[in-house]
Order: sequence, then C-alpha cells, then structure tokens
Amino acid sequence: MTKTSNKLRGFIMAVAAAAFALSLLNPYPVKAVETGQLSKKELKSLIKTASTPAEHLRVASYYHSEATRLRAQAAEHEAMQPMSSTSKVWAARGMNHCQYWIAEFTKGAQQADAKAVQHERMAAEAGPRASLTFAAMGK
Repeated sequence: MTKTSNKLRGFIMAVAAAAFALSLLNPYPVKAVETGQLSKKELKSLIKTASTPAEHLRVASYYHSEATRLRAQAAEHEAMQPMSSTSKVWAARGMNHCQYWIAEFTKGAQQADAKAVQHERMAAEAGPRASLTFAAMGK
C-alpha cells in the first residue's frame, strides 16, 4: 500500500468516525411519528391486530421501507469493499467485513420483501376494498 492510499484510508475512517460521533449528539432525533413510519412497538401491535386492508398495507409499507433501507446499507458496504478487503482485523477472522454485511443486509432485505408481500396478500384477502387501496398506491 502506498503512503497516499494509507493517508486517504485514514482520512476516510476519521470522517466516518466523526460523523458517527456527531449523529449520537443530535438533540433532535428523528421520531417514527414525524416520518410517518411505524415504531417497532406500533409494528408489533399492528401485526397482532391488523384486520383491514389499510392496516395490512401499512405493515407492508413498513417492510418495503425496511427492505429499501437494508439495500442501501448493502450498497454502502459494496462501495467500501475495496478498503475492507485489506483490513488485517477482518482477515484474521477469516472473512471480509463488507462481504459479511452485504450478505446480511441483502438477506434482511429479502426477508422484509417477503413480509411485505405476505401483508399485501392479507390486505387483498381482508376485504373487497383492497383492490381500490392497491390502485391508489400504484400497485
């Protein structure tokens, strides 16, 4: 490795660490209510009680968002993979950090997609108005 690539790698790691530290200090954390997204507690409750097409579609929407978030995480690790492949820490463990997380995030996204599809089917079965809801969502 050249001096330039070591300096660049150190700089990138320092910026990432600083960004992470600053994110912990945010006095105004984003809340699920502000984004319209369900909290984990609300999701669990809604999964247990959902009986209408709208409720199932809300759960499906949560899982679609989760799949999108996980795919973005996988893409981020895909972009970082060249740096991770030279990490002595991960090499000592016999694995590549980015390969591991790409696989985990991709698997999580696939599971979230499957849950979204399941709740979309449940919405379709929950009542005759489901087709109207799907049309409104562009499904």
